[in-house]
Amino acid sequence: MYKQGDTCPICGRGSLKATKNKEEFEYKGNVLSLELTCYSCKVCHESFFDNEEMKVHQKTVKDFHRKVDGLQVHILNIHAKGCC
Repeated sequence: MYKQGDTCPICGRGSLKATKNKEEFEYKGNVLSLELTCYSCKVCHESFFDNEEMKVHQKTVKDFHRKVDGLQVHILNIHAKGCC
């Protein structure tokens, strides 16, 4: 996991600057907002996300998809019963 001030893994010369970015993921009309840490090198200007943080966020996004899909299945079942 990277942190502010680490040496750039791309060029090996610059130090990393960490910035927080808000990213929104839309799925079937629903929006999930996540705060992601982006690291950028002050020398080569490459920008990237930390792999460990991305694994956690990928799980969060998958869980979000499941929640949305489950909610929609529930709504379809209600409509199929002629409730609304």
